[in-house]
Amino acid sequence: TGTSLDVTGALTGSIKPYDNGNDLNDTSTPHTLIAAELRRTIIHNNGDGADSTYTLPAATVGMCVMFFNTSDTYDMIIDPAADEFIHYSTATADDWITLEDVRASFISLVCFVAGHWEVVGYGGSLTITAKP
Repeated sequence: TGTSLDVTGALTGSIKPYDNGNDLNDTSTPHTLIAAELRRTIIHNNGDGADSTYTLPAATVGMCVMFFNTSDTYDMIIDPAADEFIHYSTATADDWITLEDVRASFISLVCFVAGHWEVVGYGGSLTITAKP
């Protein structure tokens, strides 16, 4: 009839915030992300001086990431791996998702099925753009 949890020690966990220009494996633009950066991660653009593009690695089950725009001036562009999907609104394979230059725009992505990113939360100003 219910679920219970008995804990004799501390429950711990962590979310790693990645500062766009300092902590990512690839600090060039566009940023090519690696799988290790997409495990309980928040990527933000604090301190950036321009729009930033983030190229996702192949989506594998268990990956999860939030992109959070801290800028009122610059966009964050999320580019899925070739032929992969970010399931948001009318997006199709390879479409980019852009967090517009509105502070606190965000999108949270989780991979439950290889090759597919599910949107589990979003807010602010987002747009879909066909990959050029």
